[in-house]
Amino acid sequence: MLFIRKRRSKKGQTLSHQVIETYRAHGKVKHRVIANLGQYASIEAALDADRGHLVRLRQQIEHPERIPQTHSTGAAVSLDTSAIWREEAIRCTPIVEARIALLESLELRMSKQTGISDATA
Repeated sequence: MLFIRKRRSKKGQTLSHQVIETYRAHGKVKHRVIANLGQYASIEAALDADRGHLVRLRQQIEHPERIPQTHSTGAAVSLDTSAIWREEAIRCTPIVEARIALLESLELRMSKQTGISDATA
């Protein structure tokens, strides 16, 4: 069985969410973390954020010239960072794609668990 658990930091300042799976081992009920959702309270919200992130990564790969060449303060950057950002986007894209696939499979498992049909999900 899957469920979403809320976790507070030790100082109680941040709240994060995890997808937890329950299972039995040696006659005891145990829990394991399947996915960390971070600040997102639902799998759907985390999926939306990750899909948006994937779109931005693909844009960085396809159009590195659109990446601003200024620091967040507005000062010009002395080196061409577009190549660096493109390489970073290429490295991160498969990781984000794998996370999206995991979250989609978890969303499907949770919908089946609650009895929602695929037609309405």
